[in-house]
Amino acid sequence: MGEVKVPVDAYYGAQTQRSIDNFKIAQDINRMQKKLLQLLNT
Repeated sequence: MGEVKVPVDAYYGAQTQRSIDNFKIAQDINRMQKKLLQLLNT
């Protein structure tokens, strides 16, 4: 599949990054992730 760059501070890996790059619906993952973390930390 080739190399893929994942942000250093990401809570996900290469497969998720490929999804973000290739599918418009996955582009909200960063916003969703922060909200999910807030809910888990309450």
